[in-house]
Amino acid sequence: MAYHSDLSGESEIYVTPFPGPGPRIPISRGHGTTQETAWSRDGRELFYVTDAGDGTFALEVVDVEASRGFTDVRPSTLFEMDNKHAQSMPLTSYDVSPDGQRFLMVRWVERHDEPVTAIHLVQNWFQELERLVPTND
Repeated sequence: MAYHSDLSGESEIYVTPFPGPGPRIPISRGHGTTQETAWSRDGRELFYVTDAGDGTFALEVVDVEASRGFTDVRPSTLFEMDNKHAQSMPLTSYDVSPDGQRFLMVRWVERHDEPVTAIHLVQNWFQELERLVPTND
């Protein structure tokens, strides 16, 4: 299980076995404010967001090898993005595609004082999604 905590006095990402017992292992290791964890579908990668404090945030990844677990944690940055809307970001603003190769992210844009002139309503979207991405039930 991965989670965010400031128990150490800094905002960090930790992993621990679930159900326990087991050790709490720091993952982010002092990379500033961290939040928003997501696992790849195969459980071999853990992603999290790091706020660099300089107007950007980064999506970090930690590779997990079954034989080593989290004994040799080496986060790497996948990419950085503008962080000017960080205060308004929802708790989970991204997810990982099933193949682990793409991300779906919320992108915040500045609104100007322009009136809303159109509303787009999408009906039956779940049926269309099931047609395009069939499940193996």
